[in-house]
Amino acid sequence: KIAARVFRLQEKAGEPVLQSGRSHWARGYVKLAENLGVTIVKDANLDLNRPATRGEVTRVMLEFSGVLKKGLNSAQIEACNYADLTSSDPNYLPICLASKLGVVSGDDNGGARRNFRPAANLVRAEVAKIADSFANLFDYDFVAIDEDDGFFEGGEIMIDEDDGFFRGGEVMIDEDDGF
Repeated sequence: KIAARVFRLQEKAGEPVLQSGRSHWARGYVKLAENLGVTIVKDANLDLNRPATRGEVTRVMLEFSGVLKKGLNSAQIEACNYADLTSSDPNYLPICLASKLGVVSGDDNGGARRNFRPAANLVRAEVAKIADSFANLFDYDFVAIDEDDGFFEGGEIMIDEDDGFFRGGEVMIDEDDGF
């Protein structure tokens, strides 16, 4: 749903091929992902209720954007220099491309090379940062994020009760308790 909202795509009607998506609240977004050829929904064993990994979110965002459909291959993208990412990782190419585009940068590990942690689960703040970075890359106004460091200190981003997302200017933080 987040990728669809970032790229202003509407959920699709119809029965998803993915069995676990047929009675799921995200059914229309699963159908949209299938229509777009998003890799993760091709896995018949996908559990839509498990946390997503850094590598998966990076790939999904790029696939929703259409960038990966342009025939990019490893020869066209500079190699990543992450200490914990190898070319055998299924999300290697999307991570390298997202890194080249400035959407992701990994974590400082104190060494010469950064870590990406492609199989690590994401927390909400990381998803918001990645979504905002993609929105900015593609010139969309999606999430308002603190200009100093990209996060709201001691605060919480309140989610719109109607659809679960904010569009530019809708982030509210109460100064009394941060909510």
